Amino acid sequence: MVKRYAIRIQDRNGFERRVSVGNSIVLGRHGQCDVVLPDEMVSRMHLKVEPKGSQYWAEDLGSSHGTFKDGERIKRIQWEPGAVLVIADGAYRLMLVPEKILPSESNVHAILSTARHIASEFDLEHLLQRSLDHLLRLSCQDRGFILIEAGGKLEPAARRVLVQDHSGESYISTSAIEHVFETGEPIWVSDIENTEELRHQKSVRELRLKSIYCLPMSVKSKNIGVVYLDSRHLCPDPIDRNVFEAIVELCTVAIERARAQEERQRNRLLATVGSVAADIVHDFKNALFLIGGHAEILSHICHESEAQHHLEQIQASVERLTAMSSEILGLASMKAVRITSVNFVSFMKAEIAKWRPKAKKEGIKISGKGPACVACIDASKIVIALDNLVANAIESIAETDREGEIKLSWEPKAKGVTVKVCDNGKGIPKKAIKKIFEPFFSYDKENGTGLGLPTVKNIIEMHDGAISIESQAGQGTEVTIFLPHTKDLMPAAFSHASDDQDEEYSLADDE
Repeated sequence: MVKRYAIRIQDRNGFERRVSVGNSIVLGRHGQCDVVLPDEMVSRMHLKVEPKGSQYWAEDLGSSHGTFKDGERIKRIQWEPGAVLVIADGAYRLMLVPEKILPSESNVHAILSTARHIASEFDLEHLLQRSLDHLLRLSCQDRGFILIEAGGKLEPAARRVLVQDHSGESYISTSAIEHVFETGEPIWVSDIENTEELRHQKSVRELRLKSIYCLPMSVKSKNIGVVYLDSRHLCPDPIDRNVFEAIVELCTVAIERARAQEERQRNRLLATVGSVAADIVHDFKNALFLIGGHAEILSHICHESEAQHHLEQIQASVERLTAMSSEILGLASMKAVRITSVNFVSFMKAEIAKWRPKAKKEGIKISGKGPACVACIDASKIVIALDNLVANAIESIAETDREGEIKLSWEPKAKGVTVKVCDNGKGIPKKAIKKIFEPFFSYDKENGTGLGLPTVKNIIEMHDGAISIESQAGQGTEVTIFLPHTKDLMPAAFSHASDDQDEEYSLADDE
């Protein structure tokens, strides 16, 4: 537990009292101060004391008679425990002293402070990091990770390393966290020396760990992720396990609430898109059809080169706006999926053959690899999703001067199939990743509609699947899709390996 301090206040007559410092407090003569010091020498708002992590700061608020440390007037200083502050020529003497807290009081304080930290935060990214920082502070651990389930696997959503010389900052035991996620059984080891099984593990020895806490994050009996914390030192006063598990549950509920809020906002935006589509897009497409038709007629009867150039520009704009209108209508009127069992190797082989001519035209190699397996999908809609992803990859590579390559891979999992689309294109900066699935958000595209990836996400979620994107500017992009199984549709014929197992398709193939 983080050590708590109180302010010992002694007046000029020698009387003492103690005031707990849980949050920032103001001391002064005014009745609305957090701590009232009823002496005429004290200013109405005299001194502010502010805790920040394990540090305490004292700030004189422009008082008339000042605040002094070691005989020197202060403005704002870090206040060390045991150091004496003198207010108003000795009217009061203040000292930070350890606060004696009963275990039950400490537990209540930890739970209440957690509630304060998460109650007003709705931004998911901020909430994840804020929750992790709070859990590290309460548990006195050096390192922490929050991993959230996405695309059929656990992905790091927040991380923090408090010790600068901690080697292997990103290394954690995947087997441990997967065990906790699958079984819901926490790992709670305050002293690894007392645990034979962990003491001899290679990762524990290399990282010189002394304690490990790994707890499931559950909402309504469903695990959504894992909290992992470890440390190279022993905490002299570890937090009560039951209390800490309750605090993790509070954080989990808040995180799930923020996720639901983001999803509601996205759905509202999609509903707005649908409303706009219903009102204007059909009429818009009709007008575009007339403009395009007349432009085509003019192109046949007009032979002047300058006029032909302008007509080509009109036709190109009509095609682009027509495509945008179709995407809006497609996103707004997406019907329910019709799931069937599909031989995924045959499906992907046909798709790669379809994309090969366009990729070859851009000088891009495209390949696919994966074992024989079945996927439970609406093939017509997954085609739309993959078409969008491959088109994005081709466009991203075309804007670079490197030798382009697109790799598609698939892998059967216990609960479904994971599909990856990787390219070595220009990549996406981190700040854009967060908005990449928002309708009408288009990153650095002259002709982008900003509806391709929202359509992909919508299709994957209609399959009860998940999609995630990892990218770095200048180094390419990897899109991971998870498509869950529907057990009732799993035919035995596809459950065995075939001649296609591990076959790789590339542009060099003649098929």
